[in-house]
Amino acid sequence: MVLEIIILISVIAIFVIVARKIPKSIANRTRNVQPQPKIKVFTKEPPRTSILDKADEAFNRKDYVQAEDFYIQAAAGDPHNPKIYNRLGAIYLEKKNYKDAKDAFLETLKYQDKPNKMALRYYNYALVCKELKEYRNAAEALEKAIELDKKNKKYHQLLDDINKFLK
Repeated sequence: MVLEIIILISVIAIFVIVARKIPKSIANRTRNVQPQPKIKVFTKEPPRTSILDKADEAFNRKDYVQAEDFYIQAAAGDPHNPKIYNRLGAIYLEKKNYKDAKDAFLETLKYQDKPNKMALRYYNYALVCKELKEYRNAAEALEKAIELDKKNKKYHQLLDDINKFLK
């Protein structure tokens, strides 16, 4: 019963994130119309690239509009992939869209992974909480990150910064 409720909440969260972004992505596509490249003829079949690969390529190029569109498509096909939500959170954080960044980073925390990846997810969540001035949430997330990765200096530094706001 609890698992079913968690799955239902996850699906609803994904739907809300995707529903918010569809009108923006359609508007961005109409504004950023680029000339179509000439068709290349391959003698062999070109390697197939997944939506997630395309999203990662766009993200690495810092083409966040295109990366966001691809990650949203990828989330529809693979709604239980925390990497997708982590990248969406990073994009929203970069765009200063803190509400959506927080939602995306919270989604990543639902999936257990290696301690260093979980620590980074808590750190990302703390970053957005700091921007939203939710210092208590940021401090709690950083404490969890440090518990998972005690040697990471940036986690300790951000916690020190957050603690200044809490005093």
